[in-house]
Amino acid sequence: MEEAAGTSIMAMLQYGIEYEMVLTPSDFFIRQTGNLLFDIEKVEKYKHLVIEKMKEMLNGSSEQSMRCLEELNDRLVEVAVN
Repeated sequence: MEEAAGTSIMAMLQYGIEYEMVLTPSDFFIRQTGNLLFDIEKVEKYKHLVIEKMKEMLNGSSEQSMRCLEELNDRLVEVAVN
């Protein structure tokens, strides 16, 4: 079942990047999945996988990936406080 969840996340990510202009992991986990608002555990579980896949798909750099991780972690703190 875990593998299916990961496959589903990757399919949603690919669709979001190709058809809905998803450009950051935070954007993906908010607009595409809603997980940042409703399933923080899933964000924690898949954030590194999503960031690496986005780096690959968008020809990003390691520096961009680190900034995306920092931004996503900041958002996770924000939602945890609220």
